[in-house]
Formats: sequence, C-alpha cells, structure tokens
Amino acid sequence: MIKVNIDDYVIPRYKTIGDFHEGLAVVQNSDDLYGYVDKTGKEVIECQYTMAFDFSEGLALVSDNKSYFGYIDKTGKQIIPCQYENALPFSEGLAGVSDFIGLWGYINKEGVEVIPCQYRNIYAFSNNVGLVRNRNRQWSYIDKTGKVLLNLKYTHCFPFKENLARVYDDEQNLKKYINKRGEEQIVYEGYNAFDFSEELALVQDSNRLYGYIDKTGTQIIPCQFKSASDFYEGTAAVANEDEKWGFIDKKGNQIIPFIYEKATNFSEGIAAVTNNKRQWGFIDKTGREIIEPSYKYAKKFKEGVSIVKNLNKDICLIDKRGQTLAVPKLYCSKLDIANSSFIISGATHEELLEKKLSFLSEMQDALNNIIEKTKEDKAKIYKL
Repeated sequence: MIKVNIDDYVIPRYKTIGDFHEGLAVVQNSDDLYGYVDKTGKEVIECQYTMAFDFSEGLALVSDNKSYFGYIDKTGKQIIPCQYENALPFSEGLAGVSDFIGLWGYINKEGVEVIPCQYRNIYAFSNNVGLVRNRNRQWSYIDKTGKVLLNLKYTHCFPFKENLARVYDDEQNLKKYINKRGEEQIVYEGYNAFDFSEELALVQDSNRLYGYIDKTGTQIIPCQFKSASDFYEGTAAVANEDEKWGFIDKKGNQIIPFIYEKATNFSEGIAAVTNNKRQWGFIDKTGREIIEPSYKYAKKFKEGVSIVKNLNKDICLIDKRGQTLAVPKLYCSKLDIANSSFIISGATHEELLEKKLSFLSEMQDALNNIIEKTKEDKAKIYKL
C-alpha cells in the first residue's frame, strides 16, 4: 500500500474569520471570496463577494465581482444594489457612498441619497455629527440634513467621540479637542493624543510614554507606560518599561500584575493574555485564569464568542468556558473526495482531535483506493 501525505490533498476552506457582529462573522475562503458564518460555524451567506464588512445596524457592506459596493441583510438579500465606487458601513442610520468621479455623500437604509455626493472625503456619522472635507480641502462638521454646523481651520480633524473631537493644528504643532460649538476645550502639547473612551483619553508625551487625561485636560494618570490601550469596562491594558502587560483602573492603580507578554482589553468581563511560552489564555477582572493558556492566538470575546487558533493551528470558535463551538476552518479535498464541513458543535478539544483523525484516516483510505485503482487500470492498459 502506497502511503499518501494527506496535507498534499486537503486545503483550508476558510483563510480568515472576523469577529462576530450582530450574530454573524465575515469569512474568506480559499478562492479569496467572502461570506458569513453563524456561531455554529454554518455558512449562512455564501462566499461570493470580493469584499465584505461586518454587519452594522442590520446591514453589511459588500462588493460584487465588478468591485462595486452595495448592502445586504442577514439573509443575504441585496437591499441596496452594488452600484457605488466606494462606500462605508452604516452608522447612526446613514452610510457614506462615493460616485464614479470620487465624490462622497450619504444614503439612508432605503438607498436614498439624503446628502448629495459632493465631498472629497468623509467620515461615518458619530455623536449625530458627520465630518466632511469639501473640494477646497476645508473640513466641516455637518448634521444629518447636510447643514454645516462648523467650518474648521485645522489641517487634520476627526469624528466626535463622547462629544469631543480631536483636531490638529500643524502650524503650532498642537493637538486640540473641541466641543460641538467649535470651542477649544483642551490643548495638548505632547507627542500624540487619542479619542476619549469612558471619559479618559490616551496621550503620549515627548518621551513617547503613555498616560491619560480627563475632559478638562488634567493629567489623571502620568505618562509612564511603554504601551497602552483605551479604557474599556473600567480597565486598561498597559505595558511597563520591561514590556510586560498588566491592567490598571481609572485612577492608575494596578489591579492585575505586569506578568503577561501580551494582553487585550477586557471585553464581556474577560481579557486574552499570553504567558511566557507565548500561549494565549483568558482571565477575569480579578486576574483569575478562567481558560488556561493553550492557544497560539486568541481574540477578545465578542457576543459570547472568541476566535482562537489552537496548537494544531486549527481556527476555532470557543465560548466563555473554553468549550469549542465550531471549527470554521473547514477541510475539503482537492480531488473532491470528501466535501465535508467538519464542524462539531459543543465538542471538547480531545473529541475534535479524534474526529479530525477519523476524518483524515477516511480520506487516507479513499486516496489509497484511488491510487490502487489507477495502478490496476494502468496495468490493464500495458497488457493491451
């Protein structure tokens, strides 16, 4: 019996999988087409799009084989035809779209153009305000009718977050925050400043160290961290001078020690962290390990699901107990021997390995049978 290397004959069906949004996650198949799976790993919207984005407000932005953009619902039904040169996901009831000469405007969920395509650049609506840049390169904030609220003199502007917007004054080399009346509320003289999250903004001083300010511009947590993230769920993941990660509260108190190689923010009460073996696991807000480090890679929990890569390099969906929900990195035969979905809902890691070994063994037998049959046919031809 001739032995066949099974890895030569199977390919991963999905190359990538995104976070879950509104119950569905974007997947990219081996043909570089995009679709959507649910939390069992079932492909509920066929991989057929050249680009696809997360669902937002019930609709997802996708592009067809002509690279035009439109919007679908969760059944895959085309709600707004693929007819735009470029587009943004829906935010606060409106989506930015671009016409064929590269000008941007906004449509509603019926596909009606409520703000004409007339801008060079736009951002999605945030805090009920849109940010646009006209043909003269001037930035403005507008309302949902297109009425100009503020014309801006700054070289770089960003959307409102928590009712403050970042603006950069390149001439003075200053980072500023303005309110919706256009008043400069904070002037920051350091190297960089970021959006507010949970009433605090991450800033970086001239020594490239990170800290946090409040909405009066007061430095609440000194710039002392080598790396840092925004606050979520009352905590922030930060790295000390030794590049070890831990967690602080909004007063700057260490609540989880600096013992991790990497860490994500807390999401749904859980954070992903790596140990000194570079294996990912999960902890709660007391620092208690709730899912042991056993993954090559892990993403933070979204809608009760985390996307991880186990030590066998399988991409899996797990729940907050560490139970495998699905293995959406499916396998299919290049010879079309086994067109199997290879999803085991609720299975343990050991059960998954047994199933995988059984599956691969069946494929090995099938391939060997084909080889033997081919040798027999070849022998018959020689006899003739």
